[in-house]
Amino acid sequence: MIEIQNGSGVIRVEASTYRGELGLDVRRYYLDDSGEWKPTKKGIRVALWLVEELLAAMVEEAGL
Repeated sequence: MIEIQNGSGVIRVEASTYRGELGLDVRRYYLDDSGEWKPTKKGIRVALWLVEELLAAMVEEAGL
């Protein structure tokens, strides 16, 4: 798991299995009143077989 600070929260990037399919989950978390990190609805899950295509599209869009 990778955590990236984002304002008052963090963005977590982690590999996970959902319905038997390996994927990448990128989600924003917030610190609740008890000091525990909780996930928000802000996030995306990408099937692992699409990650390479997504990254290639991002690089092309950025002109790199």
